[in-house]
Amino acid sequence: MKREDEKIRNKIKVSIVTPSYNQAEFIEDTIKSVMIQDYDNIEHLIIDGDSKDETISILKKYENKYNMKWVSEKDGGQADAISKGLNRASGEIHAWLNSDDVYISKSAVSQVVGAFKKYDHADVVTGGATLISKNGSYLQPIRRNDFRVSSKYLKYSDSIIQPATFWKRYVTDEIKIQKELKYTFDWDFFIKCSEKYSILPLNYLIAGYRWHGENKTAVGSTERLEELFKTTEKYMGKYSWQAFLLRFYYSVFVLSEYLPENTEKVVKKIVKSVNRGVRKISSRRITAL
Repeated sequence: MKREDEKIRNKIKVSIVTPSYNQAEFIEDTIKSVMIQDYDNIEHLIIDGDSKDETISILKKYENKYNMKWVSEKDGGQADAISKGLNRASGEIHAWLNSDDVYISKSAVSQVVGAFKKYDHADVVTGGATLISKNGSYLQPIRRNDFRVSSKYLKYSDSIIQPATFWKRYVTDEIKIQKELKYTFDWDFFIKCSEKYSILPLNYLIAGYRWHGENKTAVGSTERLEELFKTTEKYMGKYSWQAFLLRFYYSVFVLSEYLPENTEKVVKKIVKSVNRGVRKISSRRITAL
């Protein structure tokens, strides 16, 4: 037993933070995907925002089955929960995995650690991911062009797949999650990472991003769009064409909310179609709506 303990101690420790709030439908899959990893030295920190569903009973079910710690208390939202978890993380490598996402293989974490060991210049590594359905079945890989994880292109559009991304502890110490943001805190975090640190794209799939229709990306609408244009203004400049266009889209969204519901949906659908066309013509030099 002493030899096994020593083996674990000599391995790089990985801390994975999971923010959670009323995600009982999915969080067990998330937990299992971490628990079954073939890498020995993982710390899983689940920061729950005082869930009112069955989440707590699920956490209690698994709390003694692997190195998982959890807390359930009111917080300021997802960004606050992630920040709280990262501040408590004791590992040399950090990541966060949302409570509806999963790692898609038992070797996901060991592959990441292997990449850090092989490419010791890398401060951040980011792998690929696949979309998964509400019931967990695979839909399709998420397309990613490696050159778009650079500082230049990240300012145009969020091209890093968050659940497939890991970084060294000093990145957490230096760059903080902006807790006042609700939709773009991950984009803001990775832009800041790219400005100071080396990001290494990995060629294998790491995570499953669950698309179930209630994702913040899907339901944020006007509020999300407002954060998008403000983040774009912050990094691209207030008078950049990207910021101007996103602000225009936002204005249309706001005005459309005074229209009948069916008309509002049509207007927003048209704006999103226009945005897709602009992204294609400009080689994705503007964020997606």
